[in-house]
Amino acid sequence: MRQLTERPSVINRDAAIGYVLGRRTPPGGYSFYRTPKWGVEEPNSPDTLAALESLRLLGVAAPAPELTGRWLRGLQSADGHYQTLTIGWAALRRWARPGADLETTAVAVRVTALLGLPGESEAATSEFLHRCEDAVFGLRLAPRTAATTVGALRHGLLIACALSLPLRYPDAISRSIGRLQRPSGGLGGRDGAIATLRDTWLGLHAACLLDRLEEKER
Repeated sequence: MRQLTERPSVINRDAAIGYVLGRRTPPGGYSFYRTPKWGVEEPNSPDTLAALESLRLLGVAAPAPELTGRWLRGLQSADGHYQTLTIGWAALRRWARPGADLETTAVAVRVTALLGLPGESEAATSEFLHRCEDAVFGLRLAPRTAATTVGALRHGLLIACALSLPLRYPDAISRSIGRLQRPSGGLGGRDGAIATLRDTWLGLHAACLLDRLEEKER
């Protein structure tokens, strides 16, 4: 995955870096609701995964990686298991999500590619993606919805990249991504939502994917 290119009208890179690094706790893990002045230092594996992925996309080396690695290894029990599927997923990074929308469709496209299966449903997937396009949001979560989310934007762009599909409203997508960034520098799940590390990661990844598509069309 290449780093985020300069897109000042979409993402304030320095603010995003400051937000992510500010969520790092003394044990090495990350927490989006970290509040040191209140003594709240509660790192968790999903936020730590999101923070590390965000820093990678921003081209910033994670501070004290050995400390973070030890913290992550400490989540695993002696017999190898994790307390919950969510903790295990974030520590090992595996994907699985139910539903019928752009996010689920993108996962299916990725799994099909990884398994080397024939793309017999590519035409239907392309048609579904185009029905999710919108002149205001760029991409909607599903054809009948009147809103978008960071997941819809990111996964719609993943589908477009995987199938080399041109999108009709790249400028609207760019504006939708830009509206996700909050004054703290982090990104929220939708316009006006509070920033979280997971949504920051997904939003940064969406910006990278949009850059990639636009470069192909130049």
